[in-house]
Amino acid sequence: MKKFLIILVMVSWCSVGFAEDLQLICKGSGSKRTSGGSVLKLNKPVSGSVIIKLTSGEKSIQIPSGLLPTINRIANFAKKDKKNKFKLKKVKISDKEISGIFMLNPISKPAIKIDRYTGILYLEGIGGTFNGECEKIDLKEKKF
Repeated sequence: MKKFLIILVMVSWCSVGFAEDLQLICKGSGSKRTSGGSVLKLNKPVSGSVIIKLTSGEKSIQIPSGLLPTINRIANFAKKDKKNKFKLKKVKISDKEISGIFMLNPISKPAIKIDRYTGILYLEGIGGTFNGECEKIDLKEKKF
């Protein structure tokens, strides 16, 4: 019985101590490869904000629409609610970094990595790159 109580306390402490809801806004810039003809590939500059939500109920990423591949833009064209928010998968959270992947479409699965010491977001695999500086969004405090 004593072992059971110790295990129960340890499990409770672990789930409370490490299950912090986290929402980040990462402002930055990057580039997206586009075709400028039949052979030439051009890099189009993109700036904006990436929003990352990591809660017990939702793990998602919202990217600037300028980073969306052409196939996603075509799919969004007729939609009332444009989709640039995606589920994060294979999320790993350690003391050093947060990482994961998301699926833009069946052939594109970009990866993210956030250094928890510097706050820098690295996003690759969307036909380009995006780097941003992340800040924690405090949902308990209003800006105005």
